[in-house]
Amino acid sequence: MRMRMMTVCRTALICCLAATMPAIPQSTQQQPSTRPAPAPRPSKPGGDVSIQPYPNPPTPGPTPRPPGQNPGQRPPGSNPGSNPGARPPSRPPSRPTGDVTIQPYPYPPKPGPRPPRPPTWGRPPQYRPPYQWRPGDWDYLHRYYYRNLGYINRSRRPVWIVGGFIPWTDFGYLTPLPPNLYGYLPPPPPGYQVAYYQGYVVVYDPRTGFIVNVVDLLR
Repeated sequence: MRMRMMTVCRTALICCLAATMPAIPQSTQQQPSTRPAPAPRPSKPGGDVSIQPYPNPPTPGPTPRPPGQNPGQRPPGSNPGSNPGARPPSRPPSRPTGDVTIQPYPYPPKPGPRPPRPPTWGRPPQYRPPYQWRPGDWDYLHRYYYRNLGYINRSRRPVWIVGGFIPWTDFGYLTPLPPNLYGYLPPPPPGYQVAYYQGYVVVYDPRTGFIVNVVDLLR
């Protein structure tokens, strides 16, 4: 009898436990949550940022013209090929002059200014000073005037000799010697001058045109 009672009690206890088991999770699901709801995130001051398309750059208008300038005149420094900030290239220093530095000129050369013909022109001077060339003077003068010798017309070239006179029509074509060449040659007599003309280097009297000495570079 006792055993039967224990069995009945055990069976009733199991049934009670089986009836209460599904109610526990059901009550758990129906119980409202006590956790606070998450606060909404603050939105940015500008709201939703929408990307706007970048507008095209505005077309520049005409530059105002300074007063007093013509409509077709460009302002100074507006040349497309000019650079106002750049310095002009400096020229290289010229080379020192050597022996042959004279530049040729077209034939015939232009006559220089001639003063009025003096009354003593063509008359023998009272005093005829001597003048002698040195052995190396012809070679030095020939190297110096070498570029000019190719422009000489031999058919129209006058003939000058020692003791003769320079024609007055040729006097304006005489070219004085450069200082470096003048200093290389022996100094002329007082009152006489040295000049070049048509391949001649002549020592003459400027008052009478008398030729004291002459060297022919075309011989």
